[in-house]
Amino acid sequence: MHALRLLTLGRTNMFRKLPSLIAGLLFAFSAFATDIIENFETADGLTGWVVEQGAADESGGHMRVTTAGFVDNIAIHQTSVGAADQYIKACLGTADAQYPLPLFRFTNDASEFYGFYLDGNSGAVDWTHFASVGGATTALGSGTYSSAFTSGADCFAVTIEGTGTATVLRFWKNPTANSPTAADMWDASGPVFSITTDPSNAVDSGNLVGIGATQGTVNFIQYEDFWAGSIGGGGGGGVIVNPITGRGGAAAQPIH
Repeated sequence: MHALRLLTLGRTNMFRKLPSLIAGLLFAFSAFATDIIENFETADGLTGWVVEQGAADESGGHMRVTTAGFVDNIAIHQTSVGAADQYIKACLGTADAQYPLPLFRFTNDASEFYGFYLDGNSGAVDWTHFASVGGATTALGSGTYSSAFTSGADCFAVTIEGTGTATVLRFWKNPTANSPTAADMWDASGPVFSITTDPSNAVDSGNLVGIGATQGTVNFIQYEDFWAGSIGGGGGGGVIVNPITGRGGAAAQPIH
């Protein structure tokens, strides 16, 4: 009878712990992706970021772009996401947002990388190849997300997947989740639009990501939140979501 009671207690404890065990297993399997989470709430001078061109600072819970004159402001986070299939979600702290600029597949200031100019007024997106920081830019393709950024709470999300002629850009506006479940799926919905192009000089590698902007007035564009990571460890698969945190990928980097 004593042995039966111990067995029953053991089974009861096991079932009580089952949700956390499952969560732990899912989290372990998600370790191929690295998340960057940034809310700009601590005045640490943008620790973890390098402003490669232009200028930016951290103030009042925002990253503020501080160079005007429609110069490309380029800020790169120094945490590698570990793969070239990548995602970014960013939320704006300002309304009429001119030209936010998410950046993908960055290696260093002399390397090629991709940027996506978002026209906060018209709703257009221009996929652009950068030969280097300060180098030549080439337009690769465009799309439209149909409405301007009209609220300081508006967010955008972008994924990039594939290499060479199979490189695909996908765009979402105001997704709820902070990371996708696959390169073509966010909040159980497909993208607002996607662009597939054949760049003459495809950028097939580069594990750093960032954000920037082009603006006519100092501090016109401000970012309130930023999330980024890799998708499927570079294999184009889904990101397994950790049910404890509600996020995909490995342990999050410290919030700055």
